[in-house]
Amino acid sequence: MSRIMRAGKSRRRWALAVPAFTLAGLTATAGTASAATGTAAESASQIVPAATAAMSGLKAVTIKGSGLDGKQPLSFDIMTSTDGDAQGSLSEQGSTISLIEVGSTGYLRANEKFYTTSGLGKTAAAKVAGHWLYGSSTTQPFSSFTAFLDLKEFLTDLDDGFTGSTFTKTGTAKVGGKPVVVVTGYDAKAKDGGRLYVAATGTPYILKEVSTGKGNTGTVTFSGFNQALTTTAPAGAVSAATYGL
Repeated sequence: MSRIMRAGKSRRRWALAVPAFTLAGLTATAGTASAATGTAAESASQIVPAATAAMSGLKAVTIKGSGLDGKQPLSFDIMTSTDGDAQGSLSEQGSTISLIEVGSTGYLRANEKFYTTSGLGKTAAAKVAGHWLYGSSTTQPFSSFTAFLDLKEFLTDLDDGFTGSTFTKTGTAKVGGKPVVVVTGYDAKAKDGGRLYVAATGTPYILKEVSTGKGNTGTVTFSGFNQALTTTAPAGAVSAATYGL
């Protein structure tokens, strides 16, 4: 196994911690709600499944987040779609990564600290740092990174996170100037929870989530719902094999 493949696996564990912001351990009892208008008039047990259904149907979205994974601060900013085009960046403790996916090709650029933290020697890390590398997005090592950009996987993690808790509608607010309904959830067994900020009118998309779970705290915002996304290969990108990776 190459050192960068091992690095990919390490980063994958980190990447999976990002969707863990999303109200881990929450669910709603079965209910129905309008996917068109009037979310503010619905009960919490109606709002959450309607919001989950709306998010599951997305074709493209922008997702930004920041918070703590355990004691480690991290942040990310991605634009992703279901058609194979996506791009984003993420950082943790001084390690930074930029990612682009164009169809079946993945591109990666990272700083020296990312590579040394992942196990690459200092000389090799200095040589590869700052350069765009490319490879197949469906095979290692790039599949470990481009999986982070996978919209379907992110939304599946989002949906799976809503298990085992109860919800209460706790008020209204605004997110980015848009009116939202605030729904608070808590899992007594796991002792974690958080808040969903769901669009009060129109399609009940989740505009923001705040996680207060033990070991994972943070905020994730969603925007650019179903906006067209076209990515392009970065100039000067070279095959990862050029560096023996």
